[in-house]
Amino acid sequence: MSEYQYYEFQAVDKPIDNDGMDALRRVSSRAEVTPTSFINVYNYGDFRGNERQFMRQWFDMHLYIANWGTRRLMMRAPRHLVDRTKIETLLRGSELVEVIDSGDNVILDFQDDDEAEQYLGGWEEGSGWLSGMMTLRTDFLSGDWRMLYLAWLWAVGLGHVRDEAPEPLAGIAPLTGPLTTFAEFFRIDADLVTAAAERPIPTSEHSSSKKNAESAIAGIPDSEKTKLLFRLAEGDPHVSTEIRKLVREFSNTGVESTPPRTAGELRARSKEVCRERKAAEGRQAEVRRELRRQEKERIRLQRIADVAERGEAAWGEIDDHMKTKSGQSYDAAAQLLFDLKTMADGEGTTGDFSRRLEDVRRRYANRPKFLERIERLY
Repeated sequence: MSEYQYYEFQAVDKPIDNDGMDALRRVSSRAEVTPTSFINVYNYGDFRGNERQFMRQWFDMHLYIANWGTRRLMMRAPRHLVDRTKIETLLRGSELVEVIDSGDNVILDFQDDDEAEQYLGGWEEGSGWLSGMMTLRTDFLSGDWRMLYLAWLWAVGLGHVRDEAPEPLAGIAPLTGPLTTFAEFFRIDADLVTAAAERPIPTSEHSSSKKNAESAIAGIPDSEKTKLLFRLAEGDPHVSTEIRKLVREFSNTGVESTPPRTAGELRARSKEVCRERKAAEGRQAEVRRELRRQEKERIRLQRIADVAERGEAAWGEIDDHMKTKSGQSYDAAAQLLFDLKTMADGEGTTGDFSRRLEDVRRRYANRPKFLERIERLY
């Protein structure tokens, strides 16, 4: 099996200058380098850069996938927009995620080193995965912590979390497309994700309403509004993110928290979900089988009706088929005989059919392959 490694880096907050692009091209002459990205596929050799250094210096998102099973996602977040203590609390010490301090930023490094993938049906192409998760960063910076919940759930599925450990958030439904892609990329147990997503995010009844957002924004002191507008005029890419975060926090003020489920309860529920899913799949498979059976019967009845309409000419068609000594012509002739027998059984003319069949067998006694095909007529 040939080697496959896919590296993709994306700059979100600001483009890379010319000096940075020149430096990136020196790392790999074959890479696709733009002011916002670095993408390369390796079928031999290795990446000569340092992923974390790339993130510290230029990029906000990074995805890596290899054909031996390793998968990695890195995300850079401005320190002032995230609560590092809360991040670690949500992750509960998961070994699958590393939180790295990097100057004014924090880097989240999610990594799955499972090397069984190549033995389970090949590998996934890397292209397209990161684009499906790009908005995770904006959502995270806006106060949506569900990505970290999924990282915790990932550890639950691997047995790294004790049964009595409470879930870090009280609910995560409905999952967004990027969150679903995150779970799929890291191969988090789908039944476990379904079990976790049965409980919605605890929010106030009108948390997403325009009126609620207006109230949240109206509550910002005028001096702070001036600072936000100045930063917006200066091109700060995080102003809208901060405002969305503020609205989210305002919307959730006073919301009653639901008692958290435990890792053990989620594991138990995921087993029930698995049984329910398999039962549903079994029912769906049975419906598909029945539909195929009905369609097959419809075709059979239509074919017999066509044979009946052709009448005596149908017997002559057998000789026409037999003029060609091929498996396909033998199949066609045999099928025609089967349809003629079905007609005879229904019309009570089995004796006449048997006599004519014996005549066919006698005339083509030197065609053993054909005779094998009509053996079931006796």
